[in-house]
Amino acid sequence: MYGYPKIWVAHGYFVIAFLVGVVFILINNTAYGFPLAVEMIVAALYLAIYMMLMIMEEHSIASDKVDARDNYFVKNASMRLETARRAASSTELKKTIEKVYDAVRNTQVKSIKDVRPVEDDILAGIDALTEAAGDGKLQAVMTESKNVLSLIKKRDNMIRLSR
Repeated sequence: MYGYPKIWVAHGYFVIAFLVGVVFILINNTAYGFPLAVEMIVAALYLAIYMMLMIMEEHSIASDKVDARDNYFVKNASMRLETARRAASSTELKKTIEKVYDAVRNTQVKSIKDVRPVEDDILAGIDALTEAAGDGKLQAVMTESKNVLSLIKKRDNMIRLSR
């Protein structure tokens, strides 16, 4: 049932319940116990399927939120480095920034609580790198890029050790 909109499940239930009711009317059954039991079974199946869909949908939404939170660091850092690369005036500055960009893109996507302070330091380093690239300071860009690369390695090691 996964992947079907809940409205289709509801429509299916009402069609089946209607058809079961019509069959019992055509049989002209005077006893109400058996038709009532059949209708209750159909209703119980509908409720079970509907509840399963609700639970699957909730897990899917929670999983999407976790994925978005995990991907936030890599996307944010990549975007900032792209800005720094555009701000760089010389090809040497751009190559240095691209090394950091490649390291960020190849880092672990999954994030954990323990590395959040390191990620904050990386983002602060990228901001300093962007500022230095905008000013055209090659030495400052080289220093900040080494700092960011070492922090990225530290982050990856922390994630690996946590598994």
